Amino acid sequence: MRLLAALFLLSSIACGVHGRRATTGHGSIVGTVVEPRSSEPIIYCRVHLLDADFDARTDEEGHYVISNVPVCRYTLVVQCSGYPADTIRRVRVREGKATTVDIVVQDFTLLR
Repeated sequence: MRLLAALFLLSSIACGVHGRRATTGHGSIVGTVVEPRSSEPIIYCRVHLLDADFDARTDEEGHYVISNVPVCRYTLVVQCSGYPADTIRRVRVREGKATTVDIVVQDFTLLR
């Protein structure tokens, strides 16, 4: 438990808590969210950064843009109606760059 607390503290200092950071470098995260079987875009999904105040919704073509994100590594969470939430770890935002993260959501598997 102490190790977990220490890691959280170090990541908070390095990247800032809730999107705040000591440096001024910013970038963006962009991408498309699609359905697993047909590769059709999924509209109105929420795409957000875990433990940070940055999010977006997918448009009619499944595209999203999260702008003005401080430089750091983040965990991206995707929530679409009718699909389980998906998590993408270690998404790196670089200064002045757009990081592309295209997402194929996971399909439900029903167990009987």
